[in-house]
Amino acid sequence: MANRFLNSIRINDEYTLPSADGSANQVITTDGAGNLSWTSPTTGDITGVTAGTGLDGGGTSGSVTLNIDYVGTDNAILSAVDGSGSTIASGAKIWFSDDATIAHANVSDLPFTNNVGDITGVTAGTNLNGGGTSGDVTINLDNDISLNTLEYTNPGSSGQYYGEIAGFGGIDNALAAGELAVLKTSLGSPQWHEADYNTSINATGMLGIYTGSEILLRGKVRLSTYSLGSANGAPIYMGVSGAISLSAPTGNGDFVRIIGYVTDYANDEIYFCPDNTWVEITA
Repeated sequence: MANRFLNSIRINDEYTLPSADGSANQVITTDGAGNLSWTSPTTGDITGVTAGTGLDGGGTSGSVTLNIDYVGTDNAILSAVDGSGSTIASGAKIWFSDDATIAHANVSDLPFTNNVGDITGVTAGTNLNGGGTSGDVTINLDNDISLNTLEYTNPGSSGQYYGEIAGFGGIDNALAAGELAVLKTSLGSPQWHEADYNTSINATGMLGIYTGSEILLRGKVRLSTYSLGSANGAPIYMGVSGAISLSAPTGNGDFVRIIGYVTDYANDEIYFCPDNTWVEITA
């Protein structure tokens, strides 16, 4: 026996059922106030998802997934992990990732327009060899010593110098700019002190000239603190307490040592080239 109702039915005085049949595939929904009605379920109208450039995956039914194509031929993955890299075509996309976000840019949009230089040739200059006009070229120092020269620039002002500089040893506080220095041991470490012809330890060691900031081992220097006489080419001798002299010492026990030559007396310029030998006077 079937029951038929001509009007709406209310259940438990809470829900009111629709008074008519719904359409095929409709469902009953509530408005939150106890009223039920037939409605059609909401669905999208996408019929397929296709993976584009730099992606893989997709599909035509159900839930689909897209992933970045890490092995694509038109993409470059930049990673700071291993520092690896490769040549990138001008039309390619570059992908950037910091493990949190992923972004990409066309190579043509980046702040450079060319990944090749316009150098047409590299020529080996003085004391160099190699070079070329195509591909990767290499320049090397010419190891044939007989073809090499070393020329010191002439100093242009007082205190200026050009030559070989010591990269070792501390500076004793007593040293003043322009003084002759000798390398000694101080508290177990190398240190430059005032040279002096009176004692062996201050006269026979490695010599240099203190420039005010570093030690000149060999080269040209202008020393306005000394009178260089009037004869270019004259030898210069070690003096006392860091001084230099145009005269050799004569006292018993003194050490005679040439430390350079006058190259331009009018401009107080000398060529500093301390002799490795010396003479101790015995009177």
